[in-house]
Amino acid sequence: SLASIGGTSRINAWRHRDASRLTQRGQPLRLEPNQSALAEQEAMTFWQTVDHRLRLLFWLMCAGTIVLALLPSSNSPGLFALADKAAHAVAFLVLTAIGLRAYPRHTMILLLLLVGLGGAIEVAQGYTSTRSQEWEDFIADLIGIALALVVRRFIALKA
Repeated sequence: SLASIGGTSRINAWRHRDASRLTQRGQPLRLEPNQSALAEQEAMTFWQTVDHRLRLLFWLMCAGTIVLALLPSSNSPGLFALADKAAHAVAFLVLTAIGLRAYPRHTMILLLLLVGLGGAIEVAQGYTSTRSQEWEDFIADLIGIALALVVRRFIALKA
Protein backbone atom coordinates (compact mmCIF):
# COMPACT_ATOMS: atom_id res chain seq x y z
CA SER A 1 0.00 0.00 0.00
CA LEU A 2 1.00 3.63 -0.36
CA ALA A 3 1.21 4.11 3.38
CA SER A 4 3.91 1.46 3.62
CA ILE A 5 6.23 3.46 1.36
CA GLY A 6 5.88 6.82 2.95
CA GLY A 7 2.55 8.32 1.93
CA THR A 8 1.18 10.02 -1.15
CA SER A 9 3.03 13.33 -0.80
CA ARG A 10 6.39 11.57 -0.69
CA ILE A 11 5.52 9.54 -3.80
CA ASN A 12 4.42 12.67 -5.66
CA ALA A 13 7.66 14.44 -4.80
CA TRP A 14 9.66 11.38 -5.83
CA ARG A 15 7.63 11.00 -9.05
CA HIS A 16 8.17 14.66 -9.96
CA ARG A 17 11.90 14.52 -9.27
CA ASP A 18 12.61 11.31 -11.19
CA ALA A 19 10.00 11.36 -13.96
CA SER A 20 12.40 12.98 -16.41
CA ARG A 21 14.84 10.06 -16.04
CA LEU A 22 12.37 7.55 -17.41
CA THR A 23 12.44 6.88 -21.09
CA GLN A 24 11.04 4.39 -23.47
CA ARG A 25 12.66 4.41 -26.91
CA GLY A 26 14.06 7.85 -26.20
CA GLN A 27 10.67 9.30 -25.27
CA PRO A 28 9.35 10.00 -21.77
CA LEU A 29 7.54 7.03 -20.28
CA ARG A 30 3.84 7.84 -20.26
CA LEU A 31 1.49 5.95 -17.99
CA GLU A 32 -2.23 5.71 -18.58
CA PRO A 33 -4.44 7.59 -16.12
CA ASN A 34 -5.95 4.34 -14.85
CA GLN A 35 -2.59 2.98 -13.68
CA SER A 36 -2.02 3.21 -9.97
CA ALA A 37 0.73 5.20 -8.29
CA LEU A 38 2.20 1.90 -7.14
CA ALA A 39 2.52 0.67 -10.73
CA GLU A 40 4.19 3.95 -11.64
CA GLN A 41 6.58 3.58 -8.72
CA GLU A 42 7.43 0.03 -9.80
CA ALA A 43 8.15 1.24 -13.34
CA MET A 44 10.41 4.01 -12.04
CA THR A 45 12.23 1.63 -9.71
CA PHE A 46 12.82 -0.81 -12.56
CA TRP A 47 14.35 1.84 -14.83
CA GLN A 48 16.46 3.29 -12.06
CA THR A 49 17.80 -0.18 -11.24
CA VAL A 50 18.68 -0.78 -14.87
CA ASP A 51 20.47 2.58 -14.91
CA HIS A 52 22.61 1.66 -11.91
CA ARG A 53 23.36 -1.82 -13.21
CA LEU A 54 24.40 -0.45 -16.60
CA ARG A 55 26.60 2.13 -14.93
CA LEU A 56 28.23 -0.54 -12.77
CA LEU A 57 28.73 -2.74 -15.84
CA PHE A 58 30.25 0.17 -17.76
CA TRP A 59 32.80 0.97 -15.05
CA LEU A 60 33.66 -2.71 -14.52
CA MET A 61 34.22 -3.05 -18.26
CA CYS A 62 36.46 0.04 -18.26
CA ALA A 63 38.51 -1.43 -15.43
CA GLY A 64 38.67 -4.80 -17.19
CA THR A 65 39.81 -3.13 -20.40
CA ILE A 66 42.63 -1.38 -18.56
CA VAL A 67 43.74 -4.58 -16.85
CA LEU A 68 43.64 -6.64 -20.05
CA ALA A 69 45.49 -3.94 -21.96
CA LEU A 70 48.34 -3.86 -19.46
CA LEU A 71 48.71 -7.61 -18.84
CA PRO A 72 51.55 -9.33 -20.68
CA SER A 73 50.42 -10.26 -24.16
CA SER A 74 50.57 -13.74 -25.56
CA ASN A 75 52.51 -13.41 -28.76
CA SER A 76 50.38 -16.04 -30.45
CA PRO A 77 49.23 -15.20 -33.97
CA GLY A 78 45.69 -13.90 -34.33
CA LEU A 79 42.96 -15.43 -36.43
CA PHE A 80 43.71 -12.92 -39.17
CA ALA A 81 46.20 -10.13 -39.83
CA LEU A 82 44.31 -7.34 -38.07
CA ALA A 83 42.75 -9.40 -35.24
CA ASP A 84 44.34 -7.16 -32.60
CA LYS A 85 42.93 -4.02 -34.19
CA ALA A 86 39.50 -5.61 -34.55
CA ALA A 87 39.59 -6.56 -30.86
CA HIS A 88 40.34 -2.94 -29.96
CA ALA A 89 37.50 -1.66 -32.14
CA VAL A 90 34.99 -4.16 -30.77
CA ALA A 91 36.03 -3.47 -27.16
CA PHE A 92 35.51 0.27 -27.57
CA LEU A 93 32.31 -0.23 -29.59
CA VAL A 94 30.84 -2.24 -26.69
CA LEU A 95 32.17 0.20 -24.06
CA THR A 96 30.66 3.12 -25.96
CA ALA A 97 27.31 1.41 -26.53
CA ILE A 98 26.93 0.50 -22.86
CA GLY A 99 28.20 3.92 -21.75
CA LEU A 100 25.68 5.71 -23.97
CA ARG A 101 22.85 3.65 -22.46
CA ALA A 102 24.14 4.14 -18.92
CA TYR A 103 24.75 7.89 -19.27
CA PRO A 104 22.35 9.14 -21.98
CA ARG A 105 22.58 12.77 -20.88
CA HIS A 106 26.37 12.91 -20.80
CA THR A 107 27.30 11.87 -24.33
CA MET A 108 30.11 14.35 -24.91
CA ILE A 109 31.73 13.69 -21.53
CA LEU A 110 31.46 9.95 -22.13
CA LEU A 111 33.05 10.23 -25.57
CA LEU A 112 35.89 12.37 -24.24
CA LEU A 113 36.42 9.89 -21.40
CA LEU A 114 36.61 6.93 -23.81
CA VAL A 115 38.96 8.73 -26.21
CA GLY A 116 41.13 9.63 -23.22
CA LEU A 117 40.99 6.04 -21.98
CA GLY A 118 42.15 4.71 -25.34
CA GLY A 119 45.01 7.20 -25.47
CA ALA A 120 46.00 6.62 -21.85
CA ILE A 121 46.12 2.86 -22.39
CA GLU A 122 48.48 3.28 -25.33
CA VAL A 123 50.73 5.65 -23.37
CA ALA A 124 50.74 3.27 -20.38
CA GLN A 125 51.62 0.33 -22.62
CA GLY A 126 54.74 2.23 -23.65
CA TYR A 127 55.93 2.05 -20.03
CA THR A 128 55.53 -1.71 -19.72
CA SER A 129 58.18 -4.21 -20.72
CA THR A 130 55.68 -6.68 -22.15
CA ARG A 131 53.42 -4.45 -24.27
CA SER A 132 54.11 -2.03 -27.06
CA GLN A 133 52.68 1.40 -27.68
CA GLU A 134 50.92 1.36 -31.04
CA TRP A 135 48.98 4.37 -32.20
CA GLU A 136 47.19 2.11 -34.70
CA ASP A 137 45.50 0.57 -31.66
CA PHE A 138 44.34 4.03 -30.63
CA ILE A 139 42.93 4.59 -34.13
CA ALA A 140 41.10 1.24 -33.80
CA ASP A 141 39.65 2.46 -30.47
CA LEU A 142 38.40 5.62 -32.18
CA ILE A 143 36.86 3.55 -34.98
CA GLY A 144 35.02 1.45 -32.37
CA ILE A 145 33.68 4.60 -30.71
CA ALA A 146 32.57 6.00 -34.07
CA LEU A 147 30.88 2.72 -35.03
CA ALA A 148 28.89 2.76 -31.79
CA LEU A 149 27.69 6.28 -32.60
CA VAL A 150 26.70 5.20 -36.13
CA VAL A 151 24.80 2.19 -34.79
CA ARG A 152 23.05 4.38 -32.21
CA ARG A 153 22.04 6.83 -34.92
CA PHE A 154 20.81 4.03 -37.18
CA ILE A 155 18.70 2.55 -34.38
CA ALA A 156 17.29 6.00 -33.57
CA LEU A 157 16.26 6.48 -37.21
CA LYS A 158 14.58 3.07 -37.29
CA ALA A 159 12.54 3.77 -34.13
